[in-house]
Amino acid sequence: MTARILVVDDTELSHDDFLRLLADAPELELVAEVENEIMAIEQARKLQPEVIIMDLNMPYSEGIAALQRVIDENPDTKVICLTMQSDLRYVDECLRAGCVGYLLKDCAHEELVQAIRSVLADKIYLSKDLQEKELKAHVVLKR
Repeated sequence: MTARILVVDDTELSHDDFLRLLADAPELELVAEVENEIMAIEQARKLQPEVIIMDLNMPYSEGIAALQRVIDENPDTKVICLTMQSDLRYVDECLRAGCVGYLLKDCAHEELVQAIRSVLADKIYLSKDLQEKELKAHVVLKR
């Protein structure tokens, strides 16, 4: 079975870049790329993707509120946040809003594919850099 992927991002990553990212994952298909949450809701309704990869820092976007709208409109779709924001409070807000994956934009290409596969397997995925940061924060809090 092929999992359909919708990307919501306004950066320079091109269709070809995402196709290259997914080239080694034949079970994943990029079905559309859009640049804001309004278009994301429209395309998700139309295409019914299994996964939405969404940047939260886009022009005319309201960050967490935009994420919440996309999730509310697509309750059966797994949403992964792909952002530069590494503050753990922001990560927590996204997870509380219902996203099931959180990646930093500077992650390795392989990690993005790993995150997609993880959320498709009903697991929550947190960027490797953030996993370490979260672990250190919990260790400090316990002392």
